[in-house]
This record gives sequence, C-alpha cells and structure tokens, in this order.
Amino acid sequence: MKLHTTQLDTGEIRRQITADPNEISALAALHEAGEVGFELPLAVDLRAFRNRDMISVQGHLTTRVKLTCARCLDDYIEGLDLSFDLSYLQEKRAAADASESETEIDAREAGLIRFEGESIDLSEGIGEQVIMGLPFKPLCDSGCKGLCSQCGANLNRDNCTCAPSASDNPFAVLERLQGEDPEA
Repeated sequence: MKLHTTQLDTGEIRRQITADPNEISALAALHEAGEVGFELPLAVDLRAFRNRDMISVQGHLTTRVKLTCARCLDDYIEGLDLSFDLSYLQEKRAAADASESETEIDAREAGLIRFEGESIDLSEGIGEQVIMGLPFKPLCDSGCKGLCSQCGANLNRDNCTCAPSASDNPFAVLERLQGEDPEA
C-alpha cells in the first residue's frame, strides 16, 4: 500500500484499497501466533492531503476477525470498523528542522511517522491501527459465563455439576461467626 507524494501536488487524493492482512508484517505475525485470524481482507477508504510540511492520511477501515474469547476460550467472529488519522513527515525535512539535540522531540512531531523518498508505505501505519482496534480482552458476549474453575466446563453450554467450594462464597467467613456471642 504505497502512496506517492507527487500525486498530492495537485490537491488531495481519495482511494479505496483492499489489502491482504498477511502482507502487513505486524498483522501477519499476529495471525501466525494464532492470536487473530482475518476472515476478510482489509477494506480501506482513505483521503490524503498535504498539511504544511506534513502529509495527513485519514481513513476508515473495516474487516472481520476471528478471536478467542478470554473467558470461555471459544473462537468467535467480530467485525472491526474504525477510523484513523495518520500524519507523515518526510525524513529530509525532519533532519532540516532538527534543533539543538537529536533526543529532543519537537511537540508538533510527536506522533508523526517519518518516511524517506517520494512514496509512503501505508502498511505499517494501517497495521498499527488494526492492532489498536482489536479488543484488549476479547469476549464472545458481554454475558459470557466462562469456564468452571474446577472441571473446566464451558458454562455457556453446560451446567456444571461441581459442588461449590466454600471459597466461592464471599460470605463463608460470616457463617462461622453465626451463633458466636458478639459481646465476647
């Protein structure tokens, strides 16, 4: 997914891109690790334009991913629908704008993605947006009951026949106090 900056000399450009997630290194690594599966390619609508010495890329991305529920460990499909706003700064301009020290970061450069040459590879920035759009704790359903801590049964599908342990009841300590003299 390359964007040639010379195309922006005449104004903004709009594109619709379909991208294979396995061609984006960060997403391919997630897939290979078994953390996420992509059911559909990435559908990206983007708008790119010059903003002073930067290039802004705004867009909207949709796809469907296969995740594993953090509670019951079942796989489920979830749609991702996210907007993004990326800012790029050409490396030669960044070097010319550098001030006293290389370790100092100019406030306007915070969050910028640097690039060299006349084209921008959008893959890395879009891959990061997909990763940030993934749920931190994937749940197949907000009411997911999870697994039984004793036998491992999926409580969404099966009724567990395990006897509840005393530690499951937060008031078990109070039962021992019942019948004791409170004045003692």
